[in-house]
Amino acid sequence: MQLCWAWGRTLADVGDEMSAPEHALWRALWRIHPRPDSWLQAGVIAAGNAWLWGNKSVRPQDYMPTMKRERTKPQSAAEQMAALSLCAPVRYSDGR
Repeated sequence: MQLCWAWGRTLADVGDEMSAPEHALWRALWRIHPRPDSWLQAGVIAAGNAWLWGNKSVRPQDYMPTMKRERTKPQSAAEQMAALSLCAPVRYSDGR
């Protein structure tokens, strides 16, 4: 999908015109040379501007969005067993 986006083409267009070996080569290239992080680039510019105007304590990460994760308490063994008991029993093809 990133390759389609970079080329400004749809997935169907690229899929019709690109062979599997060519696609594998592009994927290998992108693993070696990934695209730059646009959020980090914007954060560097914003932090640089803030630094020039007198705020010396900013970092690029201050201008980047973050995902906040909810902290959950670990389940006890009894809670895990209760959750597993709600699962459907496994039926094997040989009748076990």
